[in-house]
Amino acid sequence: MNYFFNFLILYLFSFITSQKKFKAKKEEENIIEDYTSEEYETLLNKAKKNLLNITDKIKLTLIEYENQYIAIKPISKGETILEIPYNITININTFYNYFPFKNLQKKYEKYVKIGEKSQKMLNDISFIQQSYMAYLLYKIYKLKSIKETNSEINKFLKDYDDYISFIFQDDLSHLPSSFTNEQIKNFMNTSFSSFFNLMNNYLTGETEILKKEIFNDDKIDMNDYFNYRFLLFQKSFNISNNTTIIPFVDLIKRDINNINCKLVENKGNIKIKAIKDINKGELLTLKQKKMTNQYSYFFYGKTYDELIDYVPSFIIPIIIPDILMDEGIKLDIGENGEENRVDLALDNCYDYILPIYKQVLQIVKKNDSDIKCFNLFLKYIKIIRDVVKMNKIVELDKYFDDDRDIDNIKRIIKGEINFLNKKIQELENIINNYQKKQNENKNDNIKGVEDL
Repeated sequence: MNYFFNFLILYLFSFITSQKKFKAKKEEENIIEDYTSEEYETLLNKAKKNLLNITDKIKLTLIEYENQYIAIKPISKGETILEIPYNITININTFYNYFPFKNLQKKYEKYVKIGEKSQKMLNDISFIQQSYMAYLLYKIYKLKSIKETNSEINKFLKDYDDYISFIFQDDLSHLPSSFTNEQIKNFMNTSFSSFFNLMNNYLTGETEILKKEIFNDDKIDMNDYFNYRFLLFQKSFNISNNTTIIPFVDLIKRDINNINCKLVENKGNIKIKAIKDINKGELLTLKQKKMTNQYSYFFYGKTYDELIDYVPSFIIPIIIPDILMDEGIKLDIGENGEENRVDLALDNCYDYILPIYKQVLQIVKKNDSDIKCFNLFLKYIKIIRDVVKMNKIVELDKYFDDDRDIDNIKRIIKGEINFLNKKIQELENIINNYQKKQNENKNDNIKGVEDL
């Protein structure tokens, strides 16, 4: 089975991000505590002077290691909970206003043109904008740390440093990209390892473009940049097609269940409104964008039981040479070529698989029946499933101290095994139906001969 490891187990690298210390662990989870912080109160008072409107029916609490707003009085459906003026938000235009002589807009436009065509980075415009803003924040705070600021930077910091320092202090240690090599090995036998490697390559690619083609900056610290890159992804919202950081909204939990709030734009302000009655003691919750556990794990360090079976895409090579070696067939096939890839999650994936297996078997003058082709592919899928099963879930506590990390990896593994088991059952049913029809035809032929 070593041949298959060469396909599934990619050599991964990880970027060990330098992390700020988060809150000390409590002895028990799920204990709600009042969050009292001079830093938060100062930030809140400053924002109120800038026309922030916040209801007195909510309070910041510390729950499950995170600061989150909770209702301390009943809130009625339709009631405005927060009203945030644009002047305390941060988007790409904010940087243009504070740094008018840096040609930031022209550089951004150049970056967009390169990014939309590049194979080195994700081409989605939101990712392009997030990465550009992440670099600008990285650069501003890098200069601040070495005390090389200028009047423009000082003005930006005077207006926004309190907000950025507060909302960007989250713990990123649960992101796979911050894991040690020993920890990474615990998910190497999954397709997530390929996704992990691909995303890291994209992040590295965008950094290289920013460094060499946009800002000519050879001194970029990858660890520090990645802190801002991940946090900007987690904290930002799409407001009028602009990546936007919205202070205080980040303190509302985002989830896929029990949603009781929504974000709306209204007459120059951003509002958080209740979409149902919220009882005293309930956490405020905004809808999290639906994504796979793989995606959520990589960018947020979170997975959900509800998403275990949500697998909209599972791309694999259609055929690999070693699968046929047991049949005495030797072929020179590129495993990673686009023409040799199929999304196993597609309902009609077998329409792509069957012709290729038939063609290969015809070339080597072997039995090319549909049943033979499907049995070969079934053997292949079972190998993939068995490789995923080789991840030793029972040993995860040797590498992780936090149950969240263990649970996340368990969900990744369980989701892939569940998906592959379903595909195996589906393919076995197809084979059985083919076999049944073949037997029926055979019996019909025998009956026809007897009738003669």
